[in-house]
Amino acid sequence: MVRHAHTSPDEEDRAAFTREQEEAWDPPALVTQQQRVTWESNLAEVVVTNP
Repeated sequence: MVRHAHTSPDEEDRAAFTREQEEAWDPPALVTQQQRVTWESNLAEVVVTNP
């Protein structure tokens, strides 16, 4: 996910949003390669606390 995930739903997913979901969703933002590198470098510190 860190390497390839997109920051926004596709048009099909958005079409199924409720009005509340549509209003609460932030506009799509570009994720840079540098951000992905930074996130990946921090993965060793990630702790999963709930499945």
